Amino acid sequence: MSIAFPPELKRFVDAELSQGRYPSEGDLVCDAVRLLQAKRVRGLRAEIDLGQAELDAGRGINCDDDELESFFDEIDAEYERELATESRSA
Repeated sequence: MSIAFPPELKRFVDAELSQGRYPSEGDLVCDAVRLLQAKRVRGLRAEIDLGQAELDAGRGINCDDDELESFFDEIDAEYERELATESRSA
């Protein structure tokens, strides 16, 4: 894998490697991806907890299968937009 880092990130990566925190750029990138994944999982869990609290407080809504499918389609579309935005900014 070959990664071209912007200068400010390259300096950071070089410093991490020279200080012995990571044996290679690949190890550093793997750790960064794991952290990003964990961040997303924490965010999803927070949203689930918020939804559960809303349901527990009696603030849920009833919907039929079509409404539910449309709701999840919107979530999928939002996720795809976020991925596209992140890949453009990377």
